[in-house]
Amino acid sequence: MGGGGSKASKQDKVLTFGSFKVTARDLASKGILLQEGNELPLSRSDDLIFRVSSYERGVFHIRGKYMGTMLKEFAFKHQYFIELIHGSQADEAWKKLSERYGYKRENATVPFGRALSFDITRLLPYLYERFGGQDLTDDGEKHMQESQMRRLNSISQAVRQAEKEQMQWHEQEMQNAVLELEELERGLQFTTQMQRM
Repeated sequence: MGGGGSKASKQDKVLTFGSFKVTARDLASKGILLQEGNELPLSRSDDLIFRVSSYERGVFHIRGKYMGTMLKEFAFKHQYFIELIHGSQADEAWKKLSERYGYKRENATVPFGRALSFDITRLLPYLYERFGGQDLTDDGEKHMQESQMRRLNSISQAVRQAEKEQMQWHEQEMQNAVLELEELERGLQFTTQMQRM
């Protein structure tokens, strides 16, 4: 009776720093790990184990092993993934970050190999909960708001630029219209002079 209970409490233990293991099946059941394509259904496997660690506040490392063989690993700061979710695609820093992690905005995922990906909108809250001792929720909210403000500013700048370009286009069009009118007026003057002769 005590063995099963201690295992469950160990899996659910809130950490500040350290690491824990979790199966692909557990992550998939929470919607964090997604299977892509018709590959071997690793997302439902208890043989695919992830070690998730954090030894610095807000910095996470995820390493996957399948039946003891290392598959892939990556590290990230939580604000990077917040920026990917809420940042502006027009921003050069966002583009570099997106390229670095292979981020797919349409479904908010970061690939983990060919057939698996993490839904980072679910991964971050999961990590905030598991590493609750780091108290990242407020920090995450702050980064989200800052990211959204940068995105709004980027959109605002793009609109102002478009308006400016449109004004320049209208000015050019008006100058062309004035030139056409002047040419028409010269033609009318010439026609009037010809008629008088």
